[in-house]
Amino acid sequence: MSLDYDDEYDEPVYRPRRGRLKSSGLGIASFIISVLAGLEIISLLIVGMVMEMRTPGWADEDSPQVMFLGLLVIAGLIMSLVGLVLGITGLVQGGRSKVFPVLGLGFNGMIILGVIGIIIIGLLIG
Repeated sequence: MSLDYDDEYDEPVYRPRRGRLKSSGLGIASFIISVLAGLEIISLLIVGMVMEMRTPGWADEDSPQVMFLGLLVIAGLIMSLVGLVLGITGLVQGGRSKVFPVLGLGFNGMIILGVIGIIIIGLLIG
C-alpha cells in the first residue's frame, strides 16, 4: 500500500459558532452608566423642585446650592458622554451581542438630548 502525497484534500471549512453570543463588556458598562446617570439627573431635578416648593425664591443664580446642583447635572452629562463612547465601541466589537451597546447608546443619547433640552428651556425662560 503506497501513500500518494500529491492527492488533493478539502481544507476544513470555517463555520461560525452557532448559539448565543457573549455579551459585550463595554456594552454592559454603557448600559449601567446610562441607568446611573439617568437616575442621578432625575433625582437632582426632583431635589431642585422640592427645594423650590419648600422655600420659594431660594434658587438664586449665585447661591451655592444651585451651583452645586448644576455641577452635579454636568457630572451626569459627562457620565452619559462616557457611556455613549462605550456604547459605540461596544457596537463595533466583533463576535459579541449588540443588545447592551444599543440600549446604552440609546439611553445615553436620550439623557444627553434631555439635559441639553432642559438647559435650552432654562435659558429661554430665564
